[in-house]
Amino acid sequence: MKARDNNLKQTFYTSLYHSLLAPTLLSDVDGQFRGPDGNVHQTKGYDYYTEMSLWDTFRAENPLLTLVQPGRVNGFVQTMLDHYKIFGQQTLPVWPEGGKETWCMIGNHAIPVIAEAYAKGFRNWDATKRSTT
Repeated sequence: MKARDNNLKQTFYTSLYHSLLAPTLLSDVDGQFRGPDGNVHQTKGYDYYTEMSLWDTFRAENPLLTLVQPGRVNGFVQTMLDHYKIFGQQTLPVWPEGGKETWCMIGNHAIPVIAEAYAKGFRNWDATKRSTT
C-alpha cells in the first residue's frame, strides 16, 4: 500500500472516530438525568443525550449517525423533544452541553435532524404532539 493511501486511510478513520464522540450519554443507568432546568428527570425507555453541537452536526454527522448508529437516533430525537418540554423556553435545543443550553449559535438546527430521522423511519417518539403553551 502506498504511503498516500495510508495517509488517506488514517484521515478517514480519525474523522470517523471524531464523528462518534458526541452526542454523549447524560442519563444514568437508572434513566435519571439533570435537565436544562437544573432538576433531575427520569427517562422512560430511552437514553438522554448532551453535547449536541447541532449547528456543526446537522448537515453531515447526524445523517451519518442514522446509518452507522441507528440504535441511538430515537434517543437523540426524544432528548430534543424532552429538552423543549423541560427547558420551558419554547425552543428545541440549540447547543446543549452538560445538559445545559448554551445558546451559542443562531437558528434551530434540531429541526432538520428531527425531520431527517422521521423521513428515514425513526418513530419511537410522538411526532404528532404539539406544544400546549
